Amino acid sequence: MDVGDRWIVQIALSGFAGVAAKTGRPRLALRLAGAVEAYQDVNKFSMPVPIAEIVDRWLAPARAKAGSTAGRLLAEGRRLSPEEAVGLVLSNEPAEVAALVARGLTNRDIAAQLFLSVRTVEVHVDRILTKLGFHTRTQLAAWAYEEGLLPEDT
Repeated sequence: MDVGDRWIVQIALSGFAGVAAKTGRPRLALRLAGAVEAYQDVNKFSMPVPIAEIVDRWLAPARAKAGSTAGRLLAEGRRLSPEEAVGLVLSNEPAEVAALVARGLTNRDIAAQLFLSVRTVEVHVDRILTKLGFHTRTQLAAWAYEEGLLPEDT
């Protein structure tokens, strides 16, 4: 990878973090931000100041929403390779669906927020409940709170 590629990777991952923050996915946004930080450290690069300021503004609400779990999410992201970070971007983050279910959103509301079809959300919710051995959205909400998927004030 040449120097130009290294600049683009950090800018692209930062852009993905911003999109995640702007579309109500603070966990994903913070994990991607952590991946960017690690990538910059390894490659001895820093983001151009104007871009860094924009990204910081985008991430501020995600940090606030995540509360005390923000540091843990950034640390998780720092352990990701760039390829793993892109994989997160390309996957439908089931934890985000679980967190939105736990906040009491309907499948239709979740679909609108994550830009998914209602049917896709229904499938995710069913798979999440099945995987965790739950039968109700209330059980999922309790689990999500215990796992730190929800802000502390929820």
